[in-house]
Amino acid sequence: MKQKSNIRRRPFPGILFIVGMMTAVALGQEQEATRLEDFLNRSDFRGLVKKYGDHSVQFRVKGEVQRRQEALPYTLEEGFRVQIFAGRSRREAEQVAGRARRSRLDSVYLEKDHRDGLYKVQVGDYPTRDMARIALDRWYYAGFPNGWIVETRIRVPKPKAAVSLTEGDARIFYAVQVAATGFEEKARQLSRRLEQQFAQPITVLREGPLWKVLLGRFSKREEAMRFRERLVQKGYLDAWITQILQ
Repeated sequence: MKQKSNIRRRPFPGILFIVGMMTAVALGQEQEATRLEDFLNRSDFRGLVKKYGDHSVQFRVKGEVQRRQEALPYTLEEGFRVQIFAGRSRREAEQVAGRARRSRLDSVYLEKDHRDGLYKVQVGDYPTRDMARIALDRWYYAGFPNGWIVETRIRVPKPKAAVSLTEGDARIFYAVQVAATGFEEKARQLSRRLEQQFAQPITVLREGPLWKVLLGRFSKREEAMRFRERLVQKGYLDAWITQILQ
């Protein structure tokens, strides 16, 4: 009677190389994949098993996906959003997302979660749970009473590269920042109120998680300082001067 062998078969280590080659191709690295294929064709399989049988192979190549991510104006970081819908109906999800966009409270994202097959509508990009909790209340009163906070990856705008500028440079102007808030609608409400009070151009600017309300467009800092004094007299005590690159 033949005895059963107790020897455990190793998975072919050559598979690691094939997987690596496929990964390289998928990442758009045809040149790397070709070099790997040539290496496998020139090598003796028994020699590969002997040399690499106890090793694994990793490839660190910058693919098309990574290049696209680096070109985006934002990075993905851990944070919070308010989820206002989750369901299997794409049509219903699109309707909820449309209502949310018309409210103009914050950014709206409609995505399909392939882990559970649900269409999800999430709003905002909040670095802290406290900011998300405040936003949750605002969405409640905006007509979305069934929202809840989820921890997920959020979009954080990349910082702009530093530019050396001097006064008089046509690329810059001075403005008076009146407020900074985490909510777009609050910033726009303030801008409409300022528009009625002052005959100056108004800019609503998003930087990171904040929406900033800027008033005025001055070529010289002294002009901006004089206008800031007017704002302080009108009760905008936190107004301060900032420099903007066009």
